[in-house]
Amino acid sequence: QEDLGTKSAPTFVRVTGALPQTASGKVTKDPLRTQGWWDAGDDAVYIRVGDRSGHPSYRPLATTDRDARRDEAARHGRAGLFGG
Repeated sequence: QEDLGTKSAPTFVRVTGALPQTASGKVTKDPLRTQGWWDAGDDAVYIRVGDRSGHPSYRPLATTDRDARRDEAARHGRAGLFGG
């Protein structure tokens, strides 16, 4: 519906060529959670920019963006969230 805004746009969007699957073909999210957006390998990762007015825009995540987020988490005692 056009008049409904985005209620919760993700901060990061990761674009991958294939999702990990179990033997029965179900998507398994554990490897993606472990890697997170900070260690996405060759996958493209985008970060939301601008306001949260319901029309988010994204740009490619730069190394400086990733490092700044890690530094901020470390300053708040949350570096362990980055898995390494």
